[in-house]
Amino acid sequence: MMDLLLIITVVMAFALADRLTRRLMAVSWLGEEWLDHPNDRSLHQRPTPRSGGIAIVSSVALVGMVVGFVYLQQQMLYLLGGASLLVLVAYWDDRGHVAARYRLLAQLMAASILVSGGVPEAISVFGTVWRPTFFLNVVLFILFVVWMTNLYNFMDGMDGFAGGMAVFGFGTLAILGTGHHAPGYVLFNLGVAAAAGGFLRSNFPPAGIFMGDIGSTALGFLAAGSIIWGLEEGIFSPLAGTMPFAVFIVDATVTLMQRMWRRERVWEAHRSHYYQRLVRLGWSHRRVVRLEYGLMGLSCTAALTFDRLGAQGQIGLAVGLGAVFAFAMWGVSRYEGST
Repeated sequence: MMDLLLIITVVMAFALADRLTRRLMAVSWLGEEWLDHPNDRSLHQRPTPRSGGIAIVSSVALVGMVVGFVYLQQQMLYLLGGASLLVLVAYWDDRGHVAARYRLLAQLMAASILVSGGVPEAISVFGTVWRPTFFLNVVLFILFVVWMTNLYNFMDGMDGFAGGMAVFGFGTLAILGTGHHAPGYVLFNLGVAAAAGGFLRSNFPPAGIFMGDIGSTALGFLAAGSIIWGLEEGIFSPLAGTMPFAVFIVDATVTLMQRMWRRERVWEAHRSHYYQRLVRLGWSHRRVVRLEYGLMGLSCTAALTFDRLGAQGQIGLAVGLGAVFAFAMWGVSRYEGST
């Protein structure tokens, strides 16, 4: 019975997102304010609707209601409640402009809503358990949620990229949950992955529609929330839970640190991410996104393996994965220097 419910919900999530996305591509009934026009910071060449996030969050809301009612998962209240606030702010931002300070305030409020549902009391890294004070724990997880929300938005700048990350990332979290008797967790993450997959059909290069801030901020927030949920349930360790999203986390974090080192205005839009640099070097969106999908697959495989290893094996795997990313970033810089 539960398997049938899972199949029906996932298929409905995919179909609903796919159908809504195709309907939203007809921007004429939405208005010109939903068109994303090319500028000196963007990578696309023609005006493109940025309303696809509406399809994703609508489909995710359906999945969340099913999980909440069937499995009585209280986490849905905090996940969907916080996400709803971000979607509302992003809606107005996509249509016009919301000042950065108000967006940050909304993100802090949404993160506080999410964290009020509970956070893990202990954090285990390479077999060592750390128990921070309650206040420090809450602050750290709020910052984690805000950073994940923002970095997902930062990385949504190339056809098929953010949607593909959601399919890989949430899909892997669902697989991690299968061995821990967490059917609600598995269904929710599979549902989010399916919703992203339905959108991705129209967003894969060359994209006919973008997800906009509505989709990217919601997915980043939900990724953080699902990781915290998994930690609370004891499904995985912190590193195993974040590894599925390593492609986004590494690129966004390293790029931010580089921009801070150069004393740039880090709050301003830019084209300094590694994926953007490859496109600027002449690689097609399709070629870059396929490379990134390969890195996502590698990171997700590492996540599925990580907690099965001892402390030494975990260190070796983490160092190895880090070396792959370091080599990839070095390769981009070297390629830039040779052109």
